[in-house]
Amino acid sequence: MHARGAGGRANPAKAFALYSALANEGEVGAEHYLGICHEYGIGVPVDFAKAAGWYQRAADHDYLPAVFSLGVLHANDRVVPRDDAKGLAFLLTAANRATGDDPASRYVRDSQPVPAKGLMERMSATEIAKARRLVGEQRRDRGTPPEEH
Repeated sequence: MHARGAGGRANPAKAFALYSALANEGEVGAEHYLGICHEYGIGVPVDFAKAAGWYQRAADHDYLPAVFSLGVLHANDRVVPRDDAKGLAFLLTAANRATGDDPASRYVRDSQPVPAKGLMERMSATEIAKARRLVGEQRRDRGTPPEEH
């Protein structure tokens, strides 16, 4: 409510403080929202490195929106050093995991093709193959059978 002003006036600093408290208690959704706060300057200055760190923390807990957000940060050249293969791997992984009818899965399925296509257009065949290998490695690490991309 504080982030968007739902039911009253927006208070981005209060939203950031609440997300921080929840994230420090292990709430994975709050970790993702801290990434959003840092990416878009909600209650704090824009800081893409911090955004990537919070997204990674939530992605490490298999939080689908965070996996997708990491891919988008890479696709938009907001991660230093630039690693297109890693970014594409995040986007492909998010698409592979977006199998439900929940809002996050629907959002990823609807949104993933644009940043993935943009990345692939600037990548060589070798880099795309590397991204696909990274996806396979992530699937093995999670105990998930390999899948074609």
